[in-house]
Amino acid sequence: MSVLPESIHAELAQLLDALQSADNSVRTQAEEHLANNWTTTRPDVLLMGLVEQIRGSNDPTVSRVSRFGSWQSDKTLRLDRSRR
Repeated sequence: MSVLPESIHAELAQLLDALQSADNSVRTQAEEHLANNWTTTRPDVLLMGLVEQIRGSNDPTVSRVSRFGSWQSDKTLRLDRSRR
């Protein structure tokens, strides 16, 4: 289930593609767009969008990262609880 609209996912997908570009000028523009239009102005939407992109990915590499992230979060929660 997606919380964010499809337009956000489309923009993020395009941004992620550009960030991986072999063309340095395309990648530089994407980095500037990320910094100016996502990181500083709407980091909450960026993070939620990235999470939803990972969850919806069919790439096995991304799936492994997603599982590790869940494991890491659980481990962190257990560690935090043990400190109380």
